[in-house]
Amino acid sequence: MKVPILKYFMMKTLSEGKATGYKIIKKCEDILGYKPSTGSIYPLLKGMEREKIIKGERKGRGTVYSITDKGKKMLREVEKIKKDFYQKLQHYAASMAEIFGDKELKKFSEQDMHVIGKKFSLLKIGRLVMELDKKGIATKKIKKILDEAYTKLLALKEEKNDGSK
Repeated sequence: MKVPILKYFMMKTLSEGKATGYKIIKKCEDILGYKPSTGSIYPLLKGMEREKIIKGERKGRGTVYSITDKGKKMLREVEKIKKDFYQKLQHYAASMAEIFGDKELKKFSEQDMHVIGKKFSLLKIGRLVMELDKKGIATKKIKKILDEAYTKLLALKEEKNDGSK
């Protein structure tokens, strides 16, 4: 994983609350399906401390990190950059669809970015379900949760069809 992406992930994680390096590694693995090494996380945390983006506080044998005001400001600026990224992604997808005559990719590139964001959420859920399955987590529990989500989404669809919000 590229350092800037990992850095922004760490900042976003710390914007949600204090965390140790270990907690950041676990969250990265859970959410992104990638487990960064301690050799990449801790030097990055130290560098972010030097930049005053985050602050580390010794607690027992470990360090608990939190985001600073400077880090929060930087994260807000990244949110603006994200819109530009989505536009570029859409443009690249449209270009590749045109070059290779890929109708599915063309449909993807023509979608609103909010829809694409929802598809990314589905991909994350799919990865998590596969990971839980590999770890032998109760299949019945997973199915129940997914069935409940499906039922709630159907209810939303019906609300939309009724004209209510």
